[in-house]
Amino acid sequence: MQSKSLHLYSKCLLILLILFSPIIIAAGGNTLKEEINTGINAYNRGDYEAAKKIWTKAANANSASAQYNLGQMYRMGQGVTIDYQQAKTWYMAAAKQGHPQAQGNLGTLYYHGKLGEPDYSEAYKWLLPAAQQHNTQAQRMIGAMLYNGDGVKKDIVQSFAWLTLASEKNQQAMANKNQLEQELTALQKQNAQRLVDKLRSTPKTDELKTPARETTTPTSKAPLQYRVQLGAYRLEETAKETFLKLQNRMPDLLGELKLKIELTSPDSPESTLFRLQAGGFSERRDAKTLCEQLKKKGSNCVVVKT
Repeated sequence: MQSKSLHLYSKCLLILLILFSPIIIAAGGNTLKEEINTGINAYNRGDYEAAKKIWTKAANANSASAQYNLGQMYRMGQGVTIDYQQAKTWYMAAAKQGHPQAQGNLGTLYYHGKLGEPDYSEAYKWLLPAAQQHNTQAQRMIGAMLYNGDGVKKDIVQSFAWLTLASEKNQQAMANKNQLEQELTALQKQNAQRLVDKLRSTPKTDELKTPARETTTPTSKAPLQYRVQLGAYRLEETAKETFLKLQNRMPDLLGELKLKIELTSPDSPESTLFRLQAGGFSERRDAKTLCEQLKKKGSNCVVVKT
């Protein structure tokens, strides 16, 4: 039963779509950097058409950051109609330059059949270099694929190693790792730990022999003052269990968001409620976008300001 449970659970894995901070800033050459950051300013104002125009020019000049940003816009339908083929084109361009987020998101398009039938071999091909560059979601995905034998020969030792790395930053990976650990012998655990040590010491550079790519950093350093409230419960444990169930059902939307449980009426036990919230977000519109997507999947929510 343990193996079957992990198998079904892993089918829900998805690389994060970074809905709350989908665009990255380039730190490359001066002129190109200025152009991309001008696009960032337009994007943050909600002027997606201007951002798209600027990034398209930079992407055609071979900026991996701009190529990735365009892929995100097409994948999430920001200023354009959702178009996975266009997202693939731009992700592919950035991925070939060793961009880890582009590699990871490209891999999930193949894995989840957004480009046709699911193609696990192609998914593994692109998720692996992202995982090798310490992308947590890609590490978790690779661990699941190695366990299930999706697009690659089943290998529970390697699976455990990748899940161990991912579990350092991801609670769901920790749950998978703990479950798989029960199936391993002492020798298999030792071998997995040696692999973990080797992988952990790998520099954050791509294994593919590609030109140097631009260094990237998160775009927004604004206060995270908005959250999405998913419900209110009498018991704190119920709130936590509900969040885990929602994460498992909608990992593409909630997989990496932080859980916040806010206590109301702490001086009145009979009226105490535990508010279940996810986030946060620096912009209300980003929280609103997430809430709208959750509602489309049948989950009630409201945007709250902290």
